[in-house]
Parts: sequence; structure tokens; C-alpha cells
Amino acid sequence: MKKTFVLMLTVMFLVAAFSGSALAMAEVAPLPEGDGADAYTSGFAPEPQTEFEHEKEYHQRAVEFLAEKYQMAPEDIQLLPGRVEKLEHMGRSFWGTNFHFGTKDKSEFGGVYIDLDSEKIYLRDEVDSLFKQEQEKIREEYEQLQKEAGKIEVELYRQMQKMPDDEKLLTSTIPTYQPDEELLAEIEQLQQEYADVAELVDDENNVIASNRKDDVPFDQERMRQYLEKLIELKQKGYQQALENVSQFMEDNAIEYEAKEGYREPRVEAKLGKGEIEALADKDFVGSIRREVIYTIMETGAAADSAAGGVDVAQGQPEIDKSTATENDAGQTTAREDESADADSSDNQDASKGSGSMPFIAGGVVLLGGLAFFLKKK
Repeated sequence: MKKTFVLMLTVMFLVAAFSGSALAMAEVAPLPEGDGADAYTSGFAPEPQTEFEHEKEYHQRAVEFLAEKYQMAPEDIQLLPGRVEKLEHMGRSFWGTNFHFGTKDKSEFGGVYIDLDSEKIYLRDEVDSLFKQEQEKIREEYEQLQKEAGKIEVELYRQMQKMPDDEKLLTSTIPTYQPDEELLAEIEQLQQEYADVAELVDDENNVIASNRKDDVPFDQERMRQYLEKLIELKQKGYQQALENVSQFMEDNAIEYEAKEGYREPRVEAKLGKGEIEALADKDFVGSIRREVIYTIMETGAAADSAAGGVDVAQGQPEIDKSTATENDAGQTTAREDESADADSSDNQDASKGSGSMPFIAGGVVLLGGLAFFLKKK
């Protein structure tokens, strides 16, 4: 009888523990990632869109067109969700998508487009030249805006043309890098001390050069040490200009915050059009950019806008990360990483707590059963 009772208690403990563990694991298991099936690419970054009212109709027409052209059964042709591309400089608009079909005899990948005005259907290679011309027009327009904007970031400059005089935007002012002879000598000495890794570094952006040969081995720890010391030294070259920017803010009664950055320090402040233009005229100002802080909900949009090529909506070609519209790519990454780390830490703590609960519950069941058994005895 005692053996039977002890066996029952053991089974109860194991059931409680493992069923609870399964529940805890289910609670903290990551959600499956979506397929993000939007592979339509024309050399342009995608623009967020509402659902196209003729999506189903155009989808069906595209399938019928492809079935006839390639002598395939419609059910063998697969199309991704379509999207509308507006080529403003060319005066054309298309609904387009990627397609694929495959049988044991033949297979094909490609793109299909429907002109929104004429409703004529084209394959990708038939309209590719139009997209390239649009891209070139956008690039030329952007380069012209760069010349006009000077030290002001192009998108900020574009926004300034439309904003009222009393509106203020959150900006970052980057001070001019002004190293003196003494600082340049210190940097040269550092480069000689770490010659084995210094030659692999893009000194302007404080990162490992992207054009280095991938098969060149280097000491990771020495690279880390070199970059840390290089960045620390170069901060001195910004110091005087940083003080001048701060003084400008104080002289004009502007609230500001000086912040460190991976490549350079910056001064954040809400500025009006006139204040931005006045700052841009100063020798101690290197550039003025929008200050963008991404939220979790904006991450997808940020990824879209950072896609390669040209953003049709904004007209901004792909540019080097060091001059990207975000003030400090490293800083933004750090912010997102910090948030991700915090979330990950919270989840891990929660999972640890949840994982221990089943065993506590099982222990309570076991102790309760033993107490009952002893009392009966």
C-alpha cells in the first residue's frame, strides 16, 4: 500500500512538473517569423501602400497572360502579391509582381507588369529601361539637391522647403573635425603601433574597410584596441567645434543636448528653418541632419527605406552608411540593440521563473500527499 501510494505521488509530481514545463516553454517560445513574401524588386526601395483596389483582377489577368504566353496551365503559375510603382519622372505607373512556374519540362522566373493607363501587359525586360531612366532622373535630382543643401542633409533640406517658419524639427548638428598638428602626430603614432591592423581600417568612419580582402587574417583583440584608441583620440579633434556649437545654442536660447557618437559627437536640438540656415553658415559646423529615433513599430519601415537602390517615394539614392540620413548609424544600432537586449533579458528572466514554477507546484503536491498519508497513518 505504501509503495503504491509513493508511486502515485511520484507520478503526480512528474505530470505536474513536465506538463507545467511544456506550458512554460510554450509561453516563452518565439513567434514564428513571417515569410515577408514581397520579393518584387525593380531596383527601387518599396513604398508602403494600401491594398490596390484592382489587385485580384490584375492578378488574374497576369496569370492568364503568362499561361497563354508560355503555354502553361494557370494553376501551375505562382504570383507574389503585386504592388503599384509610380515613375513620376517618366509619367508612367505600373502594377507589377514576380512570377514563377515549373514543371518537369520547363521553368521560368520573372516579373510581369500592367500599365495602369493603357492596361497593356509587359514582361520585366520590356519595361526595365523605363525603371532605369526613372532611377537616373531621381539620382540627378538628388545630386542637384545635395549641391543646394550644402551642409544640410538632403531630406532635411527638402522638408525645410515646405515647413512654416515657426515650425521646429529635431536635428543633430555635427561639429567640424579640426585636428591640430599634435593630434595628427598622436594618430600617426597609434597607426604605427598597430600597423598590422591599422591598414585594414577606414579611418574616416572608424570601421574595418569594406574594400579589404576578406582572406586577410587579423587579430580581433588588437583591432578592437586600435579602434577604441583611434576613436578616443579623434574626439579631441571635435572638441573646439563642439564647444562653438553649444555656445551658438546658448546664445540663441535654444535647449540642446550634446551627445557622444561612435564616429563623431553631435548636438541635438529642435531648430527652426532660420536657425538651421544660420548654423549651416558656421565654419565649426560639419553637417546638420534630422534626428530620427526608430520605434519597434517603425523598424520595418526603416528597413524598407534603407533598401538598396533609390527610394521612389523620397527620391534618395543609396548612399554610404557614414552619410546616411540617420545621424549616427552606430548610435541607432546601439539603441535598437539595447532595446533588444533588454527585451531578451526580460524574456529570459520570465522563462527562468516560468520554468521553475512547475517543479514548485509538483513539490507542493508531493508534500501535501505525504502530509495526508502521515495523518491517515
